[in-house]
Amino acid sequence: MPTTDDFADLKSYAADTFRPSPTSTAQTVRFHNDLKIPIRVTLIKSDGSLTTTSYSVTSGGQSPEHSGFVNDAWLVQAANTSALIDVLTITASPPNAQNARRDPHIYYVPTSNVLNQGPPNPSKDDPYAPESRAHTFLVGQGKNPHNSDETVTREVWWNLNSDSFALAAGESRTWKRTRSDGVERASTVETEFITKLGLEAKGGWEAITTTINASFEGSYKETEQITLKQSESFEDSHALTNSSTSLDKEYHAWQVMEKYTIWKGNKIEADLTNDTGSTHISTVCYKNGKLAPCDETH
Repeated sequence: MPTTDDFADLKSYAADTFRPSPTSTAQTVRFHNDLKIPIRVTLIKSDGSLTTTSYSVTSGGQSPEHSGFVNDAWLVQAANTSALIDVLTITASPPNAQNARRDPHIYYVPTSNVLNQGPPNPSKDDPYAPESRAHTFLVGQGKNPHNSDETVTREVWWNLNSDSFALAAGESRTWKRTRSDGVERASTVETEFITKLGLEAKGGWEAITTTINASFEGSYKETEQITLKQSESFEDSHALTNSSTSLDKEYHAWQVMEKYTIWKGNKIEADLTNDTGSTHISTVCYKNGKLAPCDETH
Protein backbone atom coordinates (compact mmCIF):
# COMPACT_ATOMS: atom_id res chain seq x y z
CA MET A 1 0.00 0.00 0.00
CA PRO A 2 1.34 3.49 -0.74
CA THR A 3 2.84 5.40 2.18
CA THR A 4 0.56 8.36 1.49
CA ASP A 5 -3.05 8.69 0.40
CA ASP A 6 -2.76 11.77 -1.80
CA PHE A 7 -2.68 9.70 -5.01
CA ALA A 8 0.27 11.66 -6.37
CA ASP A 9 1.34 8.78 -8.61
CA LEU A 10 -2.19 8.42 -9.97
CA LYS A 11 -2.32 12.12 -10.83
CA SER A 12 1.10 11.85 -12.45
CA TYR A 13 -0.02 8.84 -14.49
CA ALA A 14 -3.13 10.69 -15.66
CA ALA A 15 -0.94 13.62 -16.74
CA ASP A 16 1.34 11.20 -18.63
CA THR A 17 4.33 12.15 -16.50
CA PHE A 18 4.62 9.00 -14.36
CA ARG A 19 7.78 6.99 -15.10
CA PRO A 20 8.43 3.99 -12.84
CA SER A 21 12.00 2.83 -12.18
CA PRO A 22 11.98 -0.90 -11.39
CA THR A 23 15.14 -2.37 -9.91
CA SER A 24 16.76 -5.74 -10.60
CA THR A 25 15.71 -7.01 -7.15
CA ALA A 26 13.13 -9.76 -7.51
CA GLN A 27 9.92 -9.49 -5.48
CA THR A 28 6.97 -11.85 -5.31
CA VAL A 29 3.57 -10.09 -5.17
CA ARG A 30 -0.09 -10.93 -4.77
CA PHE A 31 -2.89 -8.33 -5.03
CA HIS A 32 -5.90 -8.42 -2.69
CA ASN A 33 -9.10 -6.63 -3.67
CA ASP A 34 -11.08 -5.36 -0.69
CA LEU A 35 -13.22 -3.07 -2.84
CA LYS A 36 -16.85 -3.99 -3.53
CA ILE A 37 -16.35 -4.18 -7.30
CA PRO A 38 -13.99 -6.15 -9.58
CA ILE A 39 -10.66 -4.54 -10.47
CA ARG A 40 -7.89 -4.99 -13.00
CA VAL A 41 -4.20 -4.38 -12.18
CA THR A 42 -1.78 -3.80 -15.08
CA LEU A 43 1.99 -3.47 -15.00
CA ILE A 44 3.27 -0.07 -16.17
CA LYS A 45 6.34 0.16 -18.43
CA SER A 46 9.25 2.47 -17.61
CA ASP A 47 8.02 4.86 -20.34
CA GLY A 48 4.60 5.15 -18.67
CA SER A 49 2.69 2.98 -21.13
CA LEU A 50 0.93 -0.24 -20.12
CA THR A 51 2.25 -3.75 -20.58
CA THR A 52 0.17 -6.81 -21.45
CA THR A 53 0.77 -8.19 -17.95
CA SER A 54 -2.57 -7.82 -16.23
CA TYR A 55 -4.68 -9.53 -13.56
CA SER A 56 -8.42 -9.32 -12.96
CA VAL A 57 -9.42 -9.62 -9.31
CA THR A 58 -13.01 -10.07 -8.17
CA SER A 59 -14.42 -8.26 -5.15
CA GLY A 60 -12.94 -9.85 -2.04
CA GLY A 61 -10.58 -11.95 -4.18
CA GLN A 62 -6.87 -12.05 -4.82
CA SER A 63 -4.59 -12.39 -7.83
CA PRO A 64 -2.24 -15.32 -8.35
CA GLU A 65 1.14 -14.91 -6.72
CA HIS A 66 3.52 -13.65 -9.37
CA SER A 67 7.16 -12.64 -9.73
CA GLY A 68 8.27 -9.10 -10.41
CA PHE A 69 10.77 -6.52 -9.22
CA VAL A 70 11.03 -3.92 -6.49
CA ASN A 71 9.65 -0.56 -7.70
CA ASP A 72 7.40 -2.21 -10.26
CA ALA A 73 4.34 0.04 -10.66
CA TRP A 74 0.82 -1.22 -11.33
CA LEU A 75 -2.23 0.68 -12.54
CA VAL A 76 -5.42 -0.24 -10.69
CA GLN A 77 -8.70 0.20 -12.61
CA ALA A 78 -12.34 -0.79 -12.27
CA ALA A 79 -12.53 -3.97 -14.35
CA ASN A 80 -15.88 -3.23 -16.01
CA THR A 81 -15.50 0.50 -16.67
CA SER A 82 -11.70 1.05 -16.78
CA ALA A 83 -12.02 3.97 -14.33
CA LEU A 84 -8.69 4.73 -12.66
CA ILE A 85 -8.40 3.86 -8.96
CA ASP A 86 -4.73 4.12 -8.06
CA VAL A 87 -1.11 3.43 -8.98
CA LEU A 88 0.72 0.99 -6.70
CA THR A 89 4.52 0.78 -6.47
CA ILE A 90 5.93 -2.45 -5.05
CA THR A 91 8.53 -2.03 -2.30
CA ALA A 92 10.90 -4.63 -0.88
CA SER A 93 9.88 -6.94 1.94
CA PRO A 94 11.43 -10.02 3.57
CA PRO A 95 10.83 -13.43 1.94
CA ASN A 96 7.48 -15.02 2.86
CA ALA A 97 6.35 -11.86 4.65
CA GLN A 98 2.64 -11.11 4.39
CA ASN A 99 2.40 -7.34 4.56
CA ALA A 100 0.99 -4.38 2.71
CA ARG A 101 4.15 -3.92 0.66
CA ARG A 102 4.45 -7.45 -0.65
CA ASP A 103 0.71 -8.11 -0.78
CA PRO A 104 -1.01 -4.77 -1.47
CA HIS A 105 -4.58 -4.63 -0.20
CA ILE A 106 -6.67 -2.45 -2.51
CA TYR A 107 -9.44 -1.04 -0.35
CA TYR A 108 -9.54 2.68 -1.00
CA VAL A 109 -10.60 5.10 -3.73
CA PRO A 110 -9.53 8.73 -4.21
CA THR A 111 -11.79 11.72 -3.73
CA SER A 112 -12.59 13.84 -6.74
CA ASN A 113 -9.71 16.17 -5.87
CA VAL A 114 -7.90 14.12 -8.51
CA LEU A 115 -9.54 16.63 -10.90
CA ASN A 116 -8.10 19.66 -9.10
CA GLN A 117 -5.28 20.00 -11.60
CA GLY A 118 -7.87 20.89 -14.20
CA PRO A 119 -8.53 19.22 -17.55
CA PRO A 120 -5.65 17.72 -19.54
CA ASN A 121 -3.58 19.82 -21.90
CA PRO A 122 -1.72 18.80 -25.05
CA SER A 123 1.86 17.67 -24.59
CA LYS A 124 4.94 17.55 -26.78
CA ASP A 125 4.27 13.88 -27.45
CA ASP A 126 0.53 14.34 -27.98
CA PRO A 127 0.04 17.94 -29.22
CA TYR A 128 -3.48 17.70 -30.63
CA ALA A 129 -5.37 15.21 -28.48
CA PRO A 130 -5.88 16.39 -24.88
CA GLU A 131 -9.11 14.40 -24.70
CA SER A 132 -7.11 11.16 -24.92
CA ARG A 133 -5.89 11.86 -21.37
CA ALA A 134 -9.26 12.86 -19.95
CA HIS A 135 -9.35 9.80 -17.74
CA THR A 136 -12.28 8.65 -15.68
CA PHE A 137 -11.61 8.19 -11.95
CA LEU A 138 -13.43 6.00 -9.45
CA VAL A 139 -13.85 8.33 -6.45
CA GLY A 140 -16.31 6.66 -4.09
CA GLN A 141 -18.20 3.53 -3.17
CA GLY A 142 -20.98 2.74 -0.75
CA LYS A 143 -23.79 0.33 -0.05
CA ASN A 144 -27.19 0.66 -1.68
CA PRO A 145 -29.35 1.62 1.34
CA HIS A 146 -32.25 -0.27 -0.25
CA ASN A 147 -30.31 -3.49 -0.85
CA SER A 148 -27.21 -4.38 1.20
CA ASP A 149 -26.15 -6.87 -1.50
CA GLU A 150 -25.60 -4.01 -3.94
CA THR A 151 -22.84 -1.40 -4.15
CA VAL A 152 -23.08 2.16 -5.48
CA THR A 153 -19.97 3.75 -7.02
CA ARG A 154 -19.21 7.24 -8.28
CA GLU A 155 -16.93 8.03 -11.21
CA VAL A 156 -15.90 11.52 -12.40
CA TRP A 157 -14.13 12.85 -15.50
CA TRP A 158 -13.47 15.97 -17.55
CA ASN A 159 -15.54 15.94 -20.75
CA LEU A 160 -14.46 18.04 -23.75
CA ASN A 161 -17.46 20.03 -24.95
CA SER A 162 -18.23 20.14 -28.66
CA ASP A 163 -18.38 23.96 -28.45
CA SER A 164 -14.57 24.11 -28.49
CA PHE A 165 -13.11 26.04 -31.47
CA ALA A 166 -9.97 27.65 -32.88
CA LEU A 167 -8.94 31.20 -33.87
CA ALA A 168 -6.14 31.97 -36.29
CA ALA A 169 -3.73 34.83 -35.53
CA GLY A 170 -5.59 38.15 -35.75
CA GLU A 171 -9.01 36.49 -36.06
CA SER A 172 -12.10 37.52 -34.06
CA ARG A 173 -15.49 35.92 -33.48
CA THR A 174 -18.36 35.71 -31.05
CA TRP A 175 -18.37 32.44 -29.19
CA LYS A 176 -21.89 31.28 -28.43
CA ARG A 177 -21.59 28.45 -25.98
CA THR A 178 -24.30 26.08 -24.82
CA ARG A 179 -23.76 24.31 -21.52
CA SER A 180 -25.94 22.24 -19.26
CA ASP A 181 -26.03 20.62 -15.87
CA GLY A 182 -28.19 18.02 -14.19
CA VAL A 183 -29.68 14.67 -15.18
CA GLU A 184 -31.95 14.03 -18.14
CA ARG A 185 -35.43 13.40 -16.71
CA ALA A 186 -37.79 10.50 -17.41
CA SER A 187 -35.34 8.31 -19.28
CA THR A 188 -35.48 4.52 -19.04
CA VAL A 189 -32.00 4.49 -17.54
CA GLU A 190 -32.97 7.01 -14.86
CA THR A 191 -36.14 5.10 -13.96
CA GLU A 192 -34.22 1.83 -13.62
CA PHE A 193 -31.56 3.46 -11.45
CA ILE A 194 -34.11 5.06 -9.12
CA THR A 195 -36.06 1.82 -8.82
CA LYS A 196 -32.88 -0.01 -7.79
CA LEU A 197 -32.45 2.55 -5.00
CA GLY A 198 -35.97 1.74 -3.78
CA LEU A 199 -37.38 5.13 -4.79
CA GLU A 200 -40.42 6.05 -6.82
CA ALA A 201 -39.50 7.67 -10.15
CA LYS A 202 -41.65 10.62 -9.05
CA GLY A 203 -39.94 10.84 -5.67
CA GLY A 204 -38.03 13.98 -6.62
CA TRP A 205 -34.36 14.82 -6.89
CA GLU A 206 -33.99 15.54 -3.18
CA ALA A 207 -34.84 11.93 -2.35
CA ILE A 208 -32.30 10.63 -4.89
CA THR A 209 -29.58 12.99 -3.67
CA THR A 210 -30.22 12.11 -0.01
CA THR A 211 -30.10 8.39 -0.76
CA ILE A 212 -26.82 8.60 -2.66
CA ASN A 213 -25.27 10.85 -0.01
CA ALA A 214 -26.26 8.31 2.64
CA SER A 215 -24.68 5.54 0.60
CA PHE A 216 -21.35 7.34 0.36
CA GLU A 217 -21.09 8.35 4.04
CA GLY A 218 -17.65 7.33 5.27
CA SER A 219 -16.46 6.44 1.77
CA TYR A 220 -14.71 9.73 1.05
CA LYS A 221 -11.48 10.93 2.58
CA GLU A 222 -12.90 14.44 2.66
CA THR A 223 -16.44 15.76 2.87
CA GLU A 224 -18.09 16.17 -0.49
CA GLN A 225 -21.78 16.88 -0.95
CA ILE A 226 -23.55 15.37 -3.94
CA THR A 227 -26.35 17.31 -5.64
CA LEU A 228 -28.60 15.96 -8.39
CA LYS A 229 -31.24 17.97 -10.20
CA GLN A 230 -33.17 18.00 -13.44
CA SER A 231 -31.13 18.88 -16.51
CA GLU A 232 -31.09 22.52 -17.62
CA SER A 233 -29.32 24.17 -20.55
CA PHE A 234 -27.71 27.60 -20.57
CA GLU A 235 -26.31 29.72 -23.37
CA ASP A 236 -23.74 32.45 -23.03
CA SER A 237 -21.65 34.36 -25.56
CA HIS A 238 -18.18 35.85 -25.51
CA ALA A 239 -16.51 38.22 -27.99
CA LEU A 240 -13.01 36.84 -28.50
CA THR A 241 -10.05 38.17 -30.43
CA ASN A 242 -6.77 36.40 -31.02
CA SER A 243 -4.53 39.46 -30.89
CA SER A 244 -1.42 37.40 -31.52
CA THR A 245 0.43 37.99 -34.78
CA SER A 246 1.91 34.49 -34.96
CA LEU A 247 -0.01 32.09 -32.70
CA ASP A 248 -3.10 30.10 -33.56
CA LYS A 249 -5.27 29.53 -30.48
CA GLU A 250 -7.69 26.77 -29.56
CA TYR A 251 -10.32 27.31 -26.88
CA HIS A 252 -11.36 24.10 -25.14
CA ALA A 253 -14.58 24.01 -23.13
CA TRP A 254 -14.59 21.29 -20.46
CA GLN A 255 -17.29 20.10 -18.09
CA VAL A 256 -17.01 17.75 -15.10
CA MET A 257 -19.24 14.72 -15.56
CA GLU A 258 -20.05 12.01 -13.05
CA LYS A 259 -21.63 8.58 -13.19
CA TYR A 260 -23.31 6.61 -10.40
CA THR A 261 -23.38 2.86 -10.91
CA ILE A 262 -25.24 0.18 -8.97
CA TRP A 263 -23.42 -3.15 -8.80
CA LYS A 264 -24.50 -6.57 -7.63
CA GLY A 265 -21.34 -8.59 -7.13
CA ASN A 266 -19.31 -8.21 -10.31
CA LYS A 267 -22.29 -7.21 -12.48
CA ILE A 268 -23.54 -3.70 -13.29
CA GLU A 269 -27.26 -3.40 -12.54
CA ALA A 270 -27.95 0.24 -13.49
CA ASP A 271 -26.19 3.59 -13.85
CA LEU A 272 -26.98 7.27 -14.04
CA THR A 273 -24.88 10.07 -15.62
CA ASN A 274 -24.99 13.62 -14.26
CA ASP A 275 -23.51 16.83 -15.69
CA THR A 276 -22.26 18.63 -12.59
CA GLY A 277 -22.25 22.08 -14.22
CA SER A 278 -18.60 22.60 -13.24
CA THR A 279 -16.83 24.10 -16.27
CA HIS A 280 -13.34 25.18 -17.31
CA ILE A 281 -12.08 26.99 -20.41
CA SER A 282 -8.49 26.29 -21.44
CA THR A 283 -6.50 27.98 -24.19
CA VAL A 284 -3.91 26.09 -26.21
CA CYS A 285 -1.54 27.80 -28.65
CA TYR A 286 0.27 26.61 -31.77
CA LYS A 287 2.97 28.23 -33.90
CA ASN A 288 3.61 26.91 -37.38
CA GLY A 289 1.57 23.86 -36.49
CA LYS A 290 3.58 23.07 -33.34
CA LEU A 291 2.54 23.39 -29.70
CA ALA A 292 3.82 26.70 -28.30
CA PRO A 293 3.56 28.79 -25.10
CA CYS A 294 0.65 31.22 -25.26
CA ASP A 295 2.96 33.95 -23.94
CA GLU A 296 4.78 35.16 -27.05
CA THR A 297 7.60 36.62 -24.97
CA HIS A 298 8.87 33.11 -24.25
